[in-house]
Amino acid sequence: MIFSKLADWNKEQSAFHPVFNTIIDYIRNNDLAGLMVGKHIIIPDKLFFFMQSYDTIDLSECKPESHVEYVDFQYLLSGEEKIGFSRVDDGVKITEDKTPGSDMIYYDLNTRQDVLTMGPGEFGIFFPDDIHRTRGRSGNDTSILKVVFKIHLSMLV
Repeated sequence: MIFSKLADWNKEQSAFHPVFNTIIDYIRNNDLAGLMVGKHIIIPDKLFFFMQSYDTIDLSECKPESHVEYVDFQYLLSGEEKIGFSRVDDGVKITEDKTPGSDMIYYDLNTRQDVLTMGPGEFGIFFPDDIHRTRGRSGNDTSILKVVFKIHLSMLV
């Protein structure tokens, strides 16, 4: 799991795979807030994103999940969100495996986790062994506008 912010990209970009430059360029060069909620394709089956808008809820109500074929690059446009995260190898229990159809694995809600608070202009990158629990309320109820880029693992070789 990687957590950073767009404002720091120029000094950090050399540590990242070039596909992340593609995503950052896309964020910088497009009016993402003006796009409709839903799926948007950049490279079919390899690189796409979901524009999401939702209200935060108590983190304990959010389902911990991970993916097998895709890396999540989650960029927050507005609002504030708590995200729980942990590793698959922490002895966690799978409660539902929806792979390969939807590339989603859900885990027991008692999963041990660390928590970060993401604000506008910040992003989190979640790899296949990173369990993440998004949509968490940070203080008062907040409406979120977020972009979740999905990067197929074949793009990272």
